Amino acid sequence: MFTVCNVAIDWVATGTMLQGIGTIVGAFAALWAFKTWHKQKITEKKMNHAERILAATYNGEQALKGVRNMFISIFEQDTARKELKKQDDLIQPKEQLVTAYVFYGRLDSTKGEREALIQCLPMAQALFSSELEQAIKSLIEQFWEVGNAAGFYATSGDGIDDEVTREAKRKMYEGISPNKNEVTDAIKSAVKTIKNICLPVLQDNISTNPRSP
Repeated sequence: MFTVCNVAIDWVATGTMLQGIGTIVGAFAALWAFKTWHKQKITEKKMNHAERILAATYNGEQALKGVRNMFISIFEQDTARKELKKQDDLIQPKEQLVTAYVFYGRLDSTKGEREALIQCLPMAQALFSSELEQAIKSLIEQFWEVGNAAGFYATSGDGIDDEVTREAKRKMYEGISPNKNEVTDAIKSAVKTIKNICLPVLQDNISTNPRSP
C-alpha cells in the first residue's frame, strides 16, 4: 500500500486491473489481426478466381468463334462423312447432315473449354454474385444452342430457306445476320458482364499493390 496526496494506492489491485486491461487490448488486437488476415485471404481468393474466370471466358469465347467459323474445310467434311458412313454404309448423306456433323465434331473439341467454365460456377456465386454465375451459364449455354441449331439444320430439306432454317444458320454461323444474331448477342452480353465484374477485382489489386520497377 502506498499513499499519494493522502490517497492510498493499492498497487496489487492496480496491477491486476492493468493486467486485465492489457488482456482486453490484446484480445482486440488479436481480433483485428484475424479480421485483417481473413479479409486479405478473401481478397486473394477473389483475385485468383477472377483471373481463372477471365481466362476460361476468353478461351470459351475463342472456342465458340472456332465452332461458328463459316469456313468448313474439305478435311472436316470428309471426317463427317466417314462418321456418318459408320452409322449407315448404304446411305448417301445430304449436305445439311454433313454440315451438322462438322459442327458436332467442332463442339466435341471444345470439351476442355466447356469444363473450365463449368468449374468456375461454384465460386462465381460464392465469391462474387449470382449475376456472374448466370453470365457464365449463359456463355456455356451457347455451345448447346449451336449444337441444337445444327440438329435443326440437319433435318431441313434441300434448298429450303424458311425461318426455322434461317434461325438455325444464324445460331450456327457467327457472320450471318450480324444485326440479328441471337447467339452472337448472348455471347457478347455474357462476356461483357463477366469482364465488368472480374476486371475491377484485378485492377483494384494492382492499384493497392503496385509492382516495384
